[in-house]
Amino acid sequence: MRRAFLWVLRVLLYIFADHYGNTYGSTMKIALSQYLKSRSTKEERKTKEQLIYIRIQSGDDRVYINTNKYCKAKDFTAFGVSDEQLNAFLAGKLKAIKKIADSGDLTPEQVKNRYLDSITESKNEPLQVLIEKFLSRPNKRPNTVRNHKQVLTQFAEYLKGENPTDLSGSKFLSTLSHKANTLNKYGKILKTFLKFSRIPTTLEIPKAEPVEKDYLTPEELRVIEKLSLKGLQERVRDYFLLMAWTGLRVSDMDKLHPEHFKRDRYGDFIDLKQTKTGKRVTPLLTRKAKALFKKYDFKKPPRVNNVAANEEIKTIIGLAGINKFVTCHTARKSRAMYLIDKGHPPQVVATQLGDSVKVLLQSYYSDDHTKGRKAVSAL
Repeated sequence: MRRAFLWVLRVLLYIFADHYGNTYGSTMKIALSQYLKSRSTKEERKTKEQLIYIRIQSGDDRVYINTNKYCKAKDFTAFGVSDEQLNAFLAGKLKAIKKIADSGDLTPEQVKNRYLDSITESKNEPLQVLIEKFLSRPNKRPNTVRNHKQVLTQFAEYLKGENPTDLSGSKFLSTLSHKANTLNKYGKILKTFLKFSRIPTTLEIPKAEPVEKDYLTPEELRVIEKLSLKGLQERVRDYFLLMAWTGLRVSDMDKLHPEHFKRDRYGDFIDLKQTKTGKRVTPLLTRKAKALFKKYDFKKPPRVNNVAANEEIKTIIGLAGINKFVTCHTARKSRAMYLIDKGHPPQVVATQLGDSVKVLLQSYYSDDHTKGRKAVSAL
């Protein structure tokens, strides 16, 4: 009953703010809005801070302006937020947008563009300053920042100190000899950066090519395990096998320490917080995984560069006589497929991998219809 009352109250507040509190001009409506990620859990929506937007609407035509400010969903309404300082900041933005909306017969997109132009100084700032501001945006995961920094550093070297222009992104991409999927990733990062810097661009992002998502069977993993290797190849093979036996990502392997290895009545397991998602994951250690970790004194094998590891694993796969497209991430998929084949429900597999069931099915079953049906039948 209380939940229903709060829901009705929130709807009424939203309608009131929409039509009375934040309505400017005859048809233009301007209100605060908050985007709650569809993958957020109920608990995360209570505790995790969410991004605040300003919504500008005229009829069915609506646009959003990112405020780069966050608050918890329980502290948010279309009127404003509970934090006084943040509320004053948002009120100033709403007032500035109101002034533009009242200045003439404009569409929501025109109001948005005029407002962004009025607050933008980026066009006159040095490229390095723009990059630093872009990389320092809040709530970005370390891996995301690292990938963006890698691309933008190359972009800055290409420009040789000059500021980017409309065509510089396209010209930069044309000088690269990467594969289509890498160029697609670079293009998306560049377009986001240019948009952030308020630099008009006609950048066309190269299309990504579909990649067949192979995985290795237990029999194929045993062949790789029995190979006689030394040096770098041995370390890469061990790295790959440990990921295939635990389901950990490369980023999680890199942070392993002896204190992450634990034991309970069910056996030995790893207990750590994932780098990518921030979720806790507790994969059980198989007999082979324990033996291989023991080889390295229950630490990860010496760090191997991810690019070099992907090249070496292809060589190792060739030595094993396996004709499949394999990268380091293939190990994680192989673990997921092994657990499903053993009859474990997708919920259990998702918990072991630190994923949701939706991500599990989308990421690992999109190219295998038979196994996809098997996974769904177990739900």
